[in-house]
Amino acid sequence: MDPDVQPARQGPPRRAPAASFGLNGLAGVLIIGAGVYFARDVLIPLALAVLLSFMLAPAVAALRRARLGRTAAVIAVVACAFGVILAVGMIIMGQVGSLAQSLPEYQYNIEAKVRSLRGALPGTGLIERTSSFIHQLGRELTEDQAAPAAPQRGRPKPTAEPQKPMPVQIWEPDPGAMAVVERILSPLLPPLATTGLIVLLVVVMLLHREDLRNRVIGLLGAHDLTRVTQALDDAASRVSRYLVAQTALNAGFGLVLTAGLAVIGIPNPALWGLLGMLLRFVPYVGAPLASIFPLALAIAVDPGWTLLAWTAALYIGLELAISNIVEPWLYGARTGLSPIAVIFAAVVWTWLWGPIGLLVSTPLTVCLVVLGRHVPQLAFLDTALGNEPALTLPERHYQRLMAGDPAEATEQAETFLAEHDDDLVGFYDQVALPALAMAERDRARGTLDAARLDQVADAAFDVIENLAPRAEGKRGSGAAGDQPSDPAWREGTVLCVAARGSLDEVAAAILAQLLAREGCMTRVVPSATIGSRALGALELEGVGLICLCYLDPTAIVHARYLTSRLRRRAADVPILVGFWAMPGSDEEREAGLRRIGADDLATSLAEMIALVGRQDVERPAVAAPSPPAIAKPSWFRRPRAADERAR
Repeated sequence: MDPDVQPARQGPPRRAPAASFGLNGLAGVLIIGAGVYFARDVLIPLALAVLLSFMLAPAVAALRRARLGRTAAVIAVVACAFGVILAVGMIIMGQVGSLAQSLPEYQYNIEAKVRSLRGALPGTGLIERTSSFIHQLGRELTEDQAAPAAPQRGRPKPTAEPQKPMPVQIWEPDPGAMAVVERILSPLLPPLATTGLIVLLVVVMLLHREDLRNRVIGLLGAHDLTRVTQALDDAASRVSRYLVAQTALNAGFGLVLTAGLAVIGIPNPALWGLLGMLLRFVPYVGAPLASIFPLALAIAVDPGWTLLAWTAALYIGLELAISNIVEPWLYGARTGLSPIAVIFAAVVWTWLWGPIGLLVSTPLTVCLVVLGRHVPQLAFLDTALGNEPALTLPERHYQRLMAGDPAEATEQAETFLAEHDDDLVGFYDQVALPALAMAERDRARGTLDAARLDQVADAAFDVIENLAPRAEGKRGSGAAGDQPSDPAWREGTVLCVAARGSLDEVAAAILAQLLAREGCMTRVVPSATIGSRALGALELEGVGLICLCYLDPTAIVHARYLTSRLRRRAADVPILVGFWAMPGSDEEREAGLRRIGADDLATSLAEMIALVGRQDVERPAVAAPSPPAIAKPSWFRRPRAADERAR
């Protein structure tokens, strides 16, 4: 069974209701965003320390299992981690210096490629002439403005030359040793202080991990230890798993890229491999950004275009292999974020914290989603950012029916059937009938008017007709085919009665389709023909079984009176009642059956098919010419409002 849905007898599943997000919620988000922005100097080191502690916690636990003390394990892991970071930084600085010295050697290749492109592109002559004209015009205007004004008539021309200004030079004394040291260290002090603070926070968090966890539980709510513990464990496991896997994968990407660029002949391959490893932490755009500099260098190094083609092929092939093969296998447990949420989080965190926010956007958003998943007041975060569908399958199906879009509703049905081994009964029980039950509840509340109700019914009938070929291809394979080997069958037709309204007519048509698939002769009876006055004209000759269909679980009284009237007309015909939205507990079912007075009661189509298979009803052999899946009465395809107006 699909985890997103439940059997029809339990009613359609609902997501946990999110907290109302009105003006107060918007004001709270704005206040929190402002606080995160203005406190970034404190929060950025704290966030980096938390993420590093999540990443290093598995290594500390492994050393602890090797019987190493907590302090020694933490110091060893932190020293190794920051030693690797320092070594990577030193390698990058050395490679950048080497590249800066080599750039003048590539000037001739760059100029040659520019000349070749200028000659190859169409319209370059026009561009050059236009550019030359604009440049000459600007020079003329500049010269006209710089020319001295003509002397006015009648005034003598001045003969004295203006006095030239006296040059003045300012000499500063040589700075002392302390001033030189201060000038050198002043740009380095902020990053060094931030790095030291991060190291200190990581060590403290790893040393006192359990104490910090207990304090967080006490702050979030010690009265609900189960929920808070689950939230913290879920956040820690998701973030740790994501960071460790992503770091290992990006390191492998950098190593393969370094080796490939070295084989191709791109200078400083270690620099581009490290750059690719770091930028790949940026979701979606990291790898394309990392390829810009090597591609530009390939243009500068090679007089031709071969090196550029090989470099582009290396990046494209490596990224496609990792994205489509390695990542799906490595990330067995997903982070729980939707692709749109990843992009949105990257934009927001970059706006708040700059490049550091871009690197930490995904793990920080994972923490927010986990909070929304376990804290009811923050459920809107899980709905907005999580990868779980915002609507359940019945809700999506009902939404498409209400929009009058049977094509997409049928596509949803086809997807369900493809994922569940063509279980048509399961689709109707788990998706279609719960969707119709939602429509019935909206009708009872008055939120679904008559026109929209007819639109839902018409779209549902279209879906049933679209699925008819699947029903015809599976005859005799369901529960009704499991009847006893030697029953006292009588010839008869199964009458599928729509008890109340057009939605029950849809449910009756679904039941008739499934029973016809099992080899039963079926006939659908609309609700208009079973009223108090019309029931006497109902044709009951040859009927062997009557099935009443109800989507309203409160229609017990109506079912009792309808069963009583049908008993008076066909005393020997078994009557089964299907309450598709009734709770499926045995006590409620038995109570409803006693009140109605029918022969049996079902709360799902699978159960109804099994009940029909146990009744004393004659059915034609499967090898005989099969009847139509649904014996459509005149109302089966109700004319739409436009057709009625045309008439």
